[in-house]
Amino acid sequence: MTRRVVISAVFLALLLGYVAFDRWWSDRKETRKKEETLLFNVKADDLIELSVQREKEAEIRLAKAEDGAWRLTAPVEDLADDATVKSMRTKLEEAQYERVIAEQADNPAAFGLDPHKIRVAFRAKGQTEPSFLLLGEKTPIGYNHYAQRGDEPRVLLVSSAVKSVFDRDVFSLRNKEVLKLDREKVQAIRFQNEKTEGETKLRRSGETWVLDADPTLDLDQETVKNLVRDLANLRIREFSDEHPGDPGRYGLSKPSASYAIEWESPQGVATETVEIGRAVKDKERFYARQASRATVFELDKYSVDNLRKSPSNLIQKRPLRFSRFDVTAVDLTTPKGSFAFEKKDGEWRVTQPGAGKAKKDLVSNLLRFLDDAEASDIQRGVKPEFGLDSPRLRIVLKEGATTHPPLLVGARVDRDGKAHAYLKNDQKAVAYLVPSEDLERLLPDLEDPREPVTELKPEGAVP
Repeated sequence: MTRRVVISAVFLALLLGYVAFDRWWSDRKETRKKEETLLFNVKADDLIELSVQREKEAEIRLAKAEDGAWRLTAPVEDLADDATVKSMRTKLEEAQYERVIAEQADNPAAFGLDPHKIRVAFRAKGQTEPSFLLLGEKTPIGYNHYAQRGDEPRVLLVSSAVKSVFDRDVFSLRNKEVLKLDREKVQAIRFQNEKTEGETKLRRSGETWVLDADPTLDLDQETVKNLVRDLANLRIREFSDEHPGDPGRYGLSKPSASYAIEWESPQGVATETVEIGRAVKDKERFYARQASRATVFELDKYSVDNLRKSPSNLIQKRPLRFSRFDVTAVDLTTPKGSFAFEKKDGEWRVTQPGAGKAKKDLVSNLLRFLDDAEASDIQRGVKPEFGLDSPRLRIVLKEGATTHPPLLVGARVDRDGKAHAYLKNDQKAVAYLVPSEDLERLLPDLEDPREPVTELKPEGAVP
């Protein structure tokens, strides 16, 4: 190694060391500057009490409960809004002042600090006396506000972001979740409304939701999950009455609907019931309350309407769930005979009775109808007029090694000028009324589904 290379290596090492030191020193100065301009030396997680008082308004006090949850203690007692309280606690830990406006405020009123616009008080673990922050008027230029810290005479300049975080009323600080739960842990729902006959109970069985009165019914799992989601997402739009003397004024003596939810909590199985009352006059809202407390609040009409389900709304509307592209065989029984079809090399063929090609697109169109069939009405129980005791068709589909339960096609009925038919999965106790115009067009060909055989005549034969 030459002397020049050694010198270059030493120079490069010194240069890199200088750059690293300069960056460290700059970061340290920035950190010290930030620490020097912090409004308070406090950690958000150490806070145990917090209060906000806006000019000419009552003080709003909050406290951290033993379970770690923040609660309002005045002027009402209730759970606090987690996100709002967290933003306030975080701001107390991170807030800085821009600069000192005056070392001594001879006239605090000139800065909107006497009386103050907002007074923030807090107490952290280990503190016996609370700390204070007074927020005053907005500066004539820019987006800052005047502030004072505790009993200090200095007037500080803080960003408008500090004021906006603490400029809160009771409603904004109050919890507005009707049900504080993890919807993945909901185990059961009991509900009644004008669409139900008595109470309907849904319960979770493993990963599947079932109707407690008849677990054999195939429920639309997505619809049930949406009901759970809508209950978990209920939000209070306004608190109407903390201590209603007569709940009948709000239609809550005999609620129009109620929803009882059971879920797993750290303390065991928890239950809460939401009751829906009458509509709020001149508003797209309904009065409601939780059975566990008296407070009457308002919910959006849209949210309430989403909850108004009947058992038939929750039942799977497709008589049979399958993929028409994966079907490999079909057994078909009509009043005139039985036929078996198999798909070979992408072509449907009749295998019984006899063998031959199926009529072009006949089986594919039948499968398309069955795959797209969605009930416009679902009837629990089977009545004679449904025509399912002597069905027009009995269809068995096979997907590889899987054989689906028989699907029965019953009587045709006309609804709104269009053909419908009753369908029934032979393993279910419900009948599905589905639009059937496509099926009706196929029925004549299904009586004899084989492609006609064209006889070949000898060459030179006289026609």
